[in-house]
Amino acid sequence: MHPLPRTCPACGHKFVPWQVWRITRWTNIACPSCHAALNRRLDAQLFLVGTAALVVMALASFWLPLNLATGAAIYCLCLGLAVVLDALTVRLVRAGAFRGIRGYKTEL
Repeated sequence: MHPLPRTCPACGHKFVPWQVWRITRWTNIACPSCHAALNRRLDAQLFLVGTAALVVMALASFWLPLNLATGAAIYCLCLGLAVVLDALTVRLVRAGAFRGIRGYKTEL
């Protein structure tokens, strides 16, 4: 069973990981309660949220040549919604061993 979104898999502390944008293969975020190193799961949700954000932002870029202010506003709104959606739905896992250039080991 996988942990619920917005909870630490190590201690069960409920929090919204607003710093989830900082997670890469080589960096983690820390739980505010137990300070465990947390990384994101590599699952379908990660790719679906990322792909949906890119598609919506690509569609918003069509308005940029027509009206710069409207296109930029739509682009920023879509980017903000993608960040909030990602922070509210990300499933975190404890970071595994650091594997050098391949980054931290994570659960699939």
